[in-house]
Order: sequence, then C-alpha cells, then structure tokens
Amino acid sequence: MKKNKIIELTPKEFRCAGLGCPSVFSNENGELFVIGEFSDIDELPEQIRNKVGKGESVVKIPKGLITGIKF
Repeated sequence: MKKNKIIELTPKEFRCAGLGCPSVFSNENGELFVIGEFSDIDELPEQIRNKVGKGESVVKIPKGLITGIKF
C-alpha cells in the first residue's frame, strides 16, 4: 500500500506543540482529516443528529480553524 504524503493545513494561530489541539490535515488524495472534540450525539440539535449515519461521528472545532485554511 502506497503511503500518502500528509500536509498540515492548520492555521498557525491554532497550532500547538502538545496534544488536544484542533487540527486539519490533508493527503495527496485531497481528503481532509479534522481533529477536534467529539460531540455527544444526544446533546446535538435534531437537525444535526439526524444527519449522523452509522459509523460517523461529529467533531466540534473552532470556526476559524476552517476559515483560516489556505488551500
């Protein structure tokens, strides 16, 4: 299996040296990987809860993490 190069897209103001930092990464296939806080599905609004399928999770991140990404 060929390894894809991983690129960190996290804006500098969100980067930290330790664990527990929201982050965004990409690979050569154009897939995005988001690290954030898991949301309790039972505490989400119904509009979001109804969109979560089997095997899916909801990850909560700061809005600036996405809007600050330079593609």
